[in-house]
Amino acid sequence: MKIQRLISWYNKSTGELEGEFNVDHIPLTYLRKLFNPPPKDPLLYHPYTIRHFQAKRLTGLAKVKFNLDQYDYELECFQA
Repeated sequence: MKIQRLISWYNKSTGELEGEFNVDHIPLTYLRKLFNPPPKDPLLYHPYTIRHFQAKRLTGLAKVKFNLDQYDYELECFQA
């Protein structure tokens, strides 16, 4: 089973998915420090809302132009 992590962004007005970017190249240890998951989710299987703090630190790594006024961003995990 392969796990894939993505940054997904949704239009705040419609809730529709607008885009995705694969972040499997970002080390899990870095993502864990950035999102501080609860002990029951050490592999970040649950979705995590990306706030200004995380967006700032992910900008150079994710090649996503974050626009938090227009979109809601989440770190999501899927089975590929």
